[in-house]
Amino acid sequence: MHRHKSLFLLITPSALSAVVTIVLALGVIVSAYVRTQGTNGALAEGLHGLNYILGPIYHRLTDVLARNTLLSNLPLLLFWSVVGALVYLIAVRLYVAISNTADLEKTFTYANVRRDSLIESLLLSFGLRLVAFFGWLIYCALLFKTILPRIIAVGSLGHLGLSLLLVAAAVHVHVIFVRLIALRTRIFSATD
Repeated sequence: MHRHKSLFLLITPSALSAVVTIVLALGVIVSAYVRTQGTNGALAEGLHGLNYILGPIYHRLTDVLARNTLLSNLPLLLFWSVVGALVYLIAVRLYVAISNTADLEKTFTYANVRRDSLIESLLLSFGLRLVAFFGWLIYCALLFKTILPRIIAVGSLGHLGLSLLLVAAAVHVHVIFVRLIALRTRIFSATD
């Protein structure tokens, strides 16, 4: 029963994962739609007309924003904030791995420990992480070479809802691979 519950938690999205997945899928679909439909058709005409109407206002606004140092540096600040958060998460995981190794070394000194089973479980978890990592690399190659272009082609045929659902599923498969590599059913959960 516990294994079925863990497998269910591994596959199903959490609330945070669902929101991030849908936002990323929307970004991919909108950018693909604008890229394919933006050069010709009603979208291009609408953008050209909007540029003609709002051109002077846009130039005045960008001049004001360019003089504001905080707003002009905001994208840079956001980028380095994300990089810093990722480095922090990696550092925390590295610290946890080192402390787990120290705990494992202490465990080997216990009198009643079965060292063979302990080493076997460590090798099994390392093997699962390695298989999940290489599976993720293969999935990334397949996604960008075959799957994503076909999903975008479905969206360009006018089935935007279906392509949104397919991109969201493809992004969620990335989340599942990250969970398998971390050997956790939820990535940012305190309990696992």
